[in-house]
Amino acid sequence: MENNFSNIKERVLYLSELKNITKEFFFSKIGMTYGSFKGSAKERPLNSDAIVNILTLFPDVRAEWLLTGKGAPTKKESELVKNPQPLDFLQRFEELVGENALLKKEITELKARLGDQ
Repeated sequence: MENNFSNIKERVLYLSELKNITKEFFFSKIGMTYGSFKGSAKERPLNSDAIVNILTLFPDVRAEWLLTGKGAPTKKESELVKNPQPLDFLQRFEELVGENALLKKEITELKARLGDQ
């Protein structure tokens, strides 16, 4: 599948849409901000750490497509190693961190109420 994305940052933007992930979450995971993908910043090269993060978080993404735009964006099912996606673990981890924060707050409030009695 050839595409019309002229640079790597356009392919990264497309990838966030393809994966149906909010841009804020996606860019936080690859260590960048959405501002790096807008206006004149969109023409600047993508740093190597972001490329490594993308390929690590999304093992189904073809490196050749990401770097050059050639071929299909993702690997076929038969090419994938049958392991859970790292991003699934990250999303669940973030959910649990949020739940933990709420529980800590609730415990603090309950302790305060008990101390008032």
